[in-house]
Amino acid sequence: MTLTRRYDSLLAELQQQPRRSASFLVAVDGCAGSGKTTFARKLQELDPTIGVIHLDDFYLPSAQRPAQCPTIAEEYDIARLLAKVLTPLTHNQPAHYQRYDWVEDRLAEYHTLPAGGMVVIEGVSALLPQVATIYDYRVWVECPYDLRLARGLARDGEKVRDWWVNGWMPAEQRYIQVYSPAERVDLKVDGSVEVPDEFAVLTM
Repeated sequence: MTLTRRYDSLLAELQQQPRRSASFLVAVDGCAGSGKTTFARKLQELDPTIGVIHLDDFYLPSAQRPAQCPTIAEEYDIARLLAKVLTPLTHNQPAHYQRYDWVEDRLAEYHTLPAGGMVVIEGVSALLPQVATIYDYRVWVECPYDLRLARGLARDGEKVRDWWVNGWMPAEQRYIQVYSPAERVDLKVDGSVEVPDEFAVLTM
């Protein structure tokens, strides 16, 4: 039997937790297609004042990516996330950052997010050791390989199957093996279960 929780119950719990700064920072990590963005969006739908920052906006332009990436994390500009988002918000200052444009392969327009309230940072590698302790609450979204692949191909098209199977997904798995992000979370979610207004909880 699957244990489920309501999103509004979790949100109420988070809103009652003490903050270390004006902003309450929530990390949502997991592989592509696991349901991270859906999880973040569900919380924001309940409270539109919640800010959501996508790690995909911090993907490195191809010219800056290492030729050989040990894990998927090295393809993200975590230093920029730290400097432009996490550090300012924890010092009660606004986040101000450029979005990475996946089509143009370059940094694009700037976005500003004021300090205060709840901010969800969602994306694979959000729980790297150098930033994991900054968050007030940490979530890992788990999902089987086949379902993640199916979701990715449904979104991006069959043309990217080779890239997903032989590039992206193995790099994600290396991230899990090297950094064990799911071991330092407050909540584990089963992203394969889709229930309106609820999410499935995995045993810690």
